[in-house]
Amino acid sequence: REFLDLPLEKCQKMHRVSCAGAYVQAVQEAMGAGGSGVINTDYYAGLTKLADRLLLGEDDQRALFNDAVKARLQPMMDELLSQFERSVLNKQQLAQKTGKDQGEDLIAKEGGGALGLESGANMMLEVVNMVDFYEGNNLWEGTTDEATNATTYTYRVDAKGMAEEKMLEEVYRQFTVSSFQARGSPGQQKRYALAQTHFAGILGIGAEREAEIKQDIGKVVYSNYVKQLLTSKGRIEQQDMQFLVNIQQVLKMEDEFCFELLGKLQKNFLREQIDKAIGGASAGKITGELAKSVRDRADSMGIDVREELKLDMTLKSDLFLAEVESAIKSKAVTVDNKELIEDFQDAWGIPNDVATKDFTRMVEAKCIAGVKSASQDLNNSNERSAVRYIDELLGYAQFIPQAVQHDAKVSKADKEKVLATYTAAKASFDGDTDPEVTARLELLSTVLGL
Repeated sequence: REFLDLPLEKCQKMHRVSCAGAYVQAVQEAMGAGGSGVINTDYYAGLTKLADRLLLGEDDQRALFNDAVKARLQPMMDELLSQFERSVLNKQQLAQKTGKDQGEDLIAKEGGGALGLESGANMMLEVVNMVDFYEGNNLWEGTTDEATNATTYTYRVDAKGMAEEKMLEEVYRQFTVSSFQARGSPGQQKRYALAQTHFAGILGIGAEREAEIKQDIGKVVYSNYVKQLLTSKGRIEQQDMQFLVNIQQVLKMEDEFCFELLGKLQKNFLREQIDKAIGGASAGKITGELAKSVRDRADSMGIDVREELKLDMTLKSDLFLAEVESAIKSKAVTVDNKELIEDFQDAWGIPNDVATKDFTRMVEAKCIAGVKSASQDLNNSNERSAVRYIDELLGYAQFIPQAVQHDAKVSKADKEKVLATYTAAKASFDGDTDPEVTARLELLSTVLGL
């Protein structure tokens, strides 16, 4: 070279063209010596010595070494793709793709979508073997950010171009789901963890796309688990939150995303429960018990029923009235503590004008129905039942003491008979007048318009 006055750089290019095959072959033989593809440390000295004899520069050595790795990686990828297809395709789909009948396949599973759990396990085995191959041959290099302590990796060779990009992403998606469910010895779990760190990079999937895929998978896994808990328990308990945090950490899901997803799932579940309960109620009747259970469950989930459930005002008012009606009927609410009605109103977020209008309408309806029922019972000589109806309607009328427009079938004589019967029923034996009874008789007279 010196005699011919040739520059070293130009000669190295000649040597790379002439000697590349010999060096690549030597690397491949070193990879094949142990069967796993991992080059024994004793071979590196010999490969370095060979490169020097072939006058290969450092950059050429690295490039040719990478070529040898790619040649070794391709059949590993082919086998991995084969196992992936076996884990997600049914027998008919696989037969159509391969042109071979899968009926006699020992790992085929009858009646299912996939060919069997064994095929999924085989895919996981191919993945961890590939990661072992990379680790053993020092095919990645990590750089740690001192500020965040996060490590990013670069890979000397990746599988990009060995299959369609969409296929590689589907393989990674399947691996992520399988690794999340994988169980094994501490040693196996360590290998799975290493694969979770590096497999996306080995496939040539960028960090941003990797995060998107994990987020998609995490959303499905997270959502399914939350729905299962809510369906079985109706709530999320502390020990359940620990498992949800584990899902989040394994799939590297962001805190804010998980918080918003959990809230959304709880709101959707509660809304579905409301719709189901209302749809299943007899004649569309919303009970006070149902309304209270909705509020209590929402409170336990940290959900504000006034806004977050997106209930329309008509439904919220119906739920408000159901709670008020139940409380009045049980005498938990009277004129002496009528401010409790405002508490119900505030709890459901009902504006004053709507609450006043709907509450007045309910009271009037109770008075009209009570008088009509009492009149019918008296015509059937059932005084005891008639008095019960009157007592109940007065429980509502005490809040709005006014005359109402009664049913046309209830005559003035019927109204007078109702008043007379109730007066007789409440009269004391000694003839003394009880102020409370007097007030109730005056209220009934007002309601009757007498």
